[in-house]
Amino acid sequence: PAIGQRAYDSMRSELNGLRELLEVQLGSLAWNQLQGSRPQQANLWRRLQRVGLSGPLSRDLLSMIPEIDEPRQAWRMLLAHLARMIAVPEVEPLEEGGVIAMVGPAGMGKTTTLAKLAARYVLKYGPQNIALVSMDSFRIGAQEQLKTLGRILNVPVTHIDPGQSLVQALEPLLRKRVVLIDTAGLQE
Repeated sequence: PAIGQRAYDSMRSELNGLRELLEVQLGSLAWNQLQGSRPQQANLWRRLQRVGLSGPLSRDLLSMIPEIDEPRQAWRMLLAHLARMIAVPEVEPLEEGGVIAMVGPAGMGKTTTLAKLAARYVLKYGPQNIALVSMDSFRIGAQEQLKTLGRILNVPVTHIDPGQSLVQALEPLLRKRVVLIDTAGLQE
């Protein structure tokens, strides 16, 4: 069964890759068609693709706006439609509590976001029910930065080294209402 599962996972991964390739090719074809017939929409399409939106989502967004001569106004309308499509939870994650990990590319503000969330939580509920965890042992000064934040907020900070069990490290912290984890930046 384990071999069958690995083969299945491999096949699924390959199919996902093919689907992504097909979407890119179809997106390129759609852009070429738009370029000739509606250059304004083609430019908007290219901008949507550059920010990483899928072909189908880009098509849906473009269908929501009328032909507009002013590019800035058209772009603002597209962004407004996109913003309305994004579901925003009624309850903030900090209100719900739990373990929250900051994950993303290097340099995108994970540690800064964690610091802001931690400060907001401490101001609202006090430092006794929150803990910080650093899993970033790659960026110079990352652990020291979190340690300083913990000292300022009077919040415990746990450092997890590569290879150390996250589950074991979190076990003593699970009594806390909120545990914020700072991870190392994802590399391509």
